[in-house]
Amino acid sequence: HEMYPSQAAVFGLVPDYVTLLEDVETGRWTLNRDEWEAAASRGARALILNTPHNPTGKVFSASDLGFIAELAARHALLGMRERTIVVNSISKTGNATGWRVGWVIAPAIYTPAIRGFHDTMVIQAPTPLQRAAVALLRLDPSAFDTLRTEYARKRETLTLGLGRAGFGVSAPEGAYYLFARYRDVPGLGGRAPMEAALHLITEVGVASVPGDNFYATEGGGDEYLRFAFCRSVPALEAAARRLARLTSG
Repeated sequence: HEMYPSQAAVFGLVPDYVTLLEDVETGRWTLNRDEWEAAASRGARALILNTPHNPTGKVFSASDLGFIAELAARHALLGMRERTIVVNSISKTGNATGWRVGWVIAPAIYTPAIRGFHDTMVIQAPTPLQRAAVALLRLDPSAFDTLRTEYARKRETLTLGLGRAGFGVSAPEGAYYLFARYRDVPGLGGRAPMEAALHLITEVGVASVPGDNFYATEGGGDEYLRFAFCRSVPALEAAARRLARLTSG
């Protein structure tokens, strides 16, 4: 994805990528630990970890995080609580992706530099949106009890629709993304990711993101399209019906 490389470029940093691998048999995305070790050994200064992961929906396990923490400590990278900078937002929980209201949690030693950069670049999020975020975060926890159930239903709706159309999908453990293999889908399999995504929009009426948009390596992601199931169930059911056209000719 272009966001993190662009942010690194602002500081003159050169990203060193490590790749998640899909194990189709288990339906999980896994770490290639040797690749992570090699990247850390090449002089990495910090590690950016996205969990739940976009675009795969992977939630890094305790084993994954233990390995990463040990790696960070051994190579003096930013990592673990005393050296971790957490960046989060209300985007997913509050159904407010366009608001861009979030926060940074970091050890005190790092906050002066973070505040200085933040003040120079963005100053603040609009005050009314901040107040709305505070109201959201002060809701009784019971207000969020239905989120998991609703998203599980949405995930199942779109996963089934994609499966019936010939896509291969490993069910995400978090987030609301489906990173789907499309090479066996009639009418799509022979197309490059961008061409396949455009075909879906113009001929089927379903939007996706080309999988190679999330890879820096040549040929990476060239069998994937990313879908999102954050829409309403009726909208997702309509998408599933449209996807069925791919197999009906």
